[in-house]
Amino acid sequence: MTIGTAGFTAALCVKAMEDTGFNKSKPILVTGADGGVGSVAVYLLAQKGFQVAACAPEGTRFKDTEPRLKKLGATEVIGALSTDSKALDEERWGGAIDVVGGPTIPTIASQMAYGCSIASCGVAGGPAIKTTVYPFIIRGVKLYGVDSVFAPTVPGLECALLTKDVRQEVWTDLAKVPTAIWQGMRTEVALVDLHQAASQILAGSIRGRVVVNVNLKTPQLTAVEKEEEDLEALKKKCLELRKSLTAKSKIVSADQAMSTILDGDCVTSAGFVATMPCDALISALRKRYDKTGHPRNLEMVFPIIVGDREGRGTEPITPMVSKAIFGWTDVCPAFTNAVLSGKIEAYNLPMGQISHMIRSSANGVPGHLSKVGLHTFADPRNGGGKRNKQTTKDVVKIQELEGEDCSGPAWHPEQKPTNALGPSWSNMSAVELPELPENREYIFYPAPKITVALLRGSLADEAGNISFEREPLLLDSLNQAMAAKNNGGLVVVQVQRVVPVGSLDHRRVHIPGMLVDMVVVANSKEHAAVTYAAADEEYDPTLSGELKPLQAAQMEELPWEGPRNACQKRVMAHRALFEVKKPKAVLNFGVGSPEFVATMMASHGHQNPDLKGFMATVESGVWGGVPQGGLRFGTSTGFEAIVPTSTMMDFYVGGGIDYAFLGVGEADACGNVNVSNFAGRVPGVGGFADISANAKTLIFTATLTCGNLVTKVEDGKLIIVQEGSIQKFKKKHLGP
Repeated sequence: MTIGTAGFTAALCVKAMEDTGFNKSKPILVTGADGGVGSVAVYLLAQKGFQVAACAPEGTRFKDTEPRLKKLGATEVIGALSTDSKALDEERWGGAIDVVGGPTIPTIASQMAYGCSIASCGVAGGPAIKTTVYPFIIRGVKLYGVDSVFAPTVPGLECALLTKDVRQEVWTDLAKVPTAIWQGMRTEVALVDLHQAASQILAGSIRGRVVVNVNLKTPQLTAVEKEEEDLEALKKKCLELRKSLTAKSKIVSADQAMSTILDGDCVTSAGFVATMPCDALISALRKRYDKTGHPRNLEMVFPIIVGDREGRGTEPITPMVSKAIFGWTDVCPAFTNAVLSGKIEAYNLPMGQISHMIRSSANGVPGHLSKVGLHTFADPRNGGGKRNKQTTKDVVKIQELEGEDCSGPAWHPEQKPTNALGPSWSNMSAVELPELPENREYIFYPAPKITVALLRGSLADEAGNISFEREPLLLDSLNQAMAAKNNGGLVVVQVQRVVPVGSLDHRRVHIPGMLVDMVVVANSKEHAAVTYAAADEEYDPTLSGELKPLQAAQMEELPWEGPRNACQKRVMAHRALFEVKKPKAVLNFGVGSPEFVATMMASHGHQNPDLKGFMATVESGVWGGVPQGGLRFGTSTGFEAIVPTSTMMDFYVGGGIDYAFLGVGEADACGNVNVSNFAGRVPGVGGFADISANAKTLIFTATLTCGNLVTKVEDGKLIIVQEGSIQKFKKKHLGP
């Protein structure tokens, strides 16, 4: 019987806590969370909408304890509780279910919120309790003992909680638990395994409940032992295959390459919005996962995801991922939904800082310091980029440098960024900015230990040298390859074809062959377009620079009429180009309506004399030309130069942008702007924080409302036919 006494006891504990006092604004603590009672309690509490802190001491954990408990619904997984507690401590818990007893109860009681209760049902830590009465008298804490044997059928007992209906109520709750959840909480053994199973229970090396199947006639390995044995065998097999595949040649099939990725690998991949997808590699990886269930528990690190909003790109990896550090994901809805639902431990950080984190991983340093993200949602005091309740650990931290003003290039009092929306220029600011000359605070962004890089190039030679001659961007490809290589990992590059050694133009080789472990030649379908926006074309040479487009002066002027709501973006774009007051200015254009500004400058720029000699740039690494919009965002036609993303971000963060044209998701009366998490969407911050923190002048182009907004142009005037249903500008202060 899978549910057994453990499941019944857990349900009684939840019922007792609910009936005797809890505070839903604080987490509910569950001790012994990896055991039979604890794991059921975690699931039941999560299903009732509680925040759950699952306590599983490090020494008793299995390899998958934390992801397994989070899958059950735990919002955080903590280690052992201190047994050296004060009589009264900080009010930390809104309720507790304790299966340990002994020295844990005084600690829990001292940390309980006022009026809340502890449901106690175990003595694994011993029966003795040494505590004071202060939590019970001063805070009204209640200690409620749960008995699953007699309760609630004791004759003559009068108690509002212990009624015959309680038993029916808790079994009703248990009946709602899916079968798959129970199967993941049990270890099935035969009768002949009982002695070994008992030893493992006492040693704390067996998870959940043990079910004795009397129909099993032969000894069984416990599920935990078998799983760990299988995983070790799989890891060994993958590593041996990785070595044998590259013994004679670096040229392998996509299936072969993807069969060598390990569970738990830290993966970084190429791509920018819809540009430079690695479809051959991603498709093969997903095919392997669908067939075998591996790899799993991957960690993904990428500045910008690649996709087409229809399931292509990086999106097929989603079910394999347990943790992600990302800048922007708006073109992969399934991935974004996994973040929103808490299936992935998710951190959204500024794109430029992730690019530099990858660089730190490549050069072997612990991480880097930056002022980008201070006083925004990326600041650890404001959440540190965590994007759901299941994400609890901090990946970034505040570090203060001593000595004279260490503010760096991001802080120029005489060049403080101008914000048309108000005095506070930092997106999603939640605290008052300190005086600039006194500021010595930085955010420390740690280097991830990248072990797999999945990349894309144009051509490869037989030695693995990768040419980018037909690619529109360089991105972080070189740093990603160096990071995986220097961490002893795997570098796989998808290309269109392979040529003999010595036949590549060495000036177009961006990734040296010594960094590349495997080269996969993709078929025409999986390597057809450099961007999904050009999926109907085999190759668009204007994006790679092989073919120069029409000069800006020859471009057809944008019409005012067009698709629904295109007109207001054109009106805004035309007005915005006159905000540039400095010749030879360096410009940046954000996602959305700012994309129209770039095109408008190419066609109407001659109307503003101060635009003479301007330089359009894109955070992906493009200098000059006409920045593209939509799924082509990040690329440019007629560009003058392309540099790696991390290099462009060095220039941006150093204060190199004169004017940045940015969009608005929502804004408040103080001028705080949010583009990363609004209206039930989590597109991510992208390069917004890197750019807005350091550009000399910010120009926002946005409508006041959105959602079914309808406009038109008549007689040279913009007319609102139907106002949008969503107000972008809020009176209420935007929180982090």
